[in-house]
Amino acid sequence: GLIRALQDESPEVRRQAAETMGNHRDQESLSPLLQALNDPEPEVVAAALQALGQLGEPAVIPQILSKVQSDFPAIRLMGVKA
Repeated sequence: GLIRALQDESPEVRRQAAETMGNHRDQESLSPLLQALNDPEPEVVAAALQALGQLGEPAVIPQILSKVQSDFPAIRLMGVKA
């Protein structure tokens, strides 16, 4: 499923999984998406941030804000948008 896809070796598969989780707005995606914030690929982290923002869970705001200081512009942007 999507949770397994978030651990795929392909960054593109992981990114798409995070985006899909955000689109479904399933609260069970919360924990796997938080783990995806530590992904080595910036585009996966950005997708996870966007998905977390779509879930609208106030408890994750500190984790989202921690990424606003990233060296990667896409991650900073998604952190601000989320």
